[in-house]
Amino acid sequence: MFFVATISITSSMAIAADNEGQFHCPKPGTKFENSLGRKWVALQENGPLSCAYRGSKGDYKIISHVTINTRYNPNNVLSGLWPLKTGNRVDFTTNAGNTTSTQHLEVMNRETVVVKAGSFTVFAIKWVSEGGKRRQSHIENVYYYAPLLGDIVKYTFKAEASSEYFPDWELTKIEAP
Repeated sequence: MFFVATISITSSMAIAADNEGQFHCPKPGTKFENSLGRKWVALQENGPLSCAYRGSKGDYKIISHVTINTRYNPNNVLSGLWPLKTGNRVDFTTNAGNTTSTQHLEVMNRETVVVKAGSFTVFAIKWVSEGGKRRQSHIENVYYYAPLLGDIVKYTFKAEASSEYFPDWELTKIEAP
């Protein structure tokens, strides 16, 4: 379905501080690794609210730093979260065959998280998916987005009445070009 793991140290930290909550991509060539052992390299900005990356399984893009799968981002509704600020929310419905799910994304709060790669001020973005084949599943993903880095430093997953599972992860390493 979707997985996101990206972080970078940008050379424009002072500019980013003035535009906190604005969208930007990691500096091309930035390498990073998460607690699942997955490694990525930032390639470039890939259009509005989209960054390109190279991972171990090839190139991919991330829309709004929340999902790499555009079928979960109809008509770019995720752009309603940006610029990030507590309380921003978008809601939409996805359909896949006979399965309909309601999606709710909300910028929950600002907080500081500590991961192996360091301490980061983040926006916690909660993505709740409800529905599915029996309209009984409830899935919560929380993405911890660090605006000064331009990416996510931590991800958590919780599911009720769902067979889906995505392991939690955190950023363990950042290597600027």
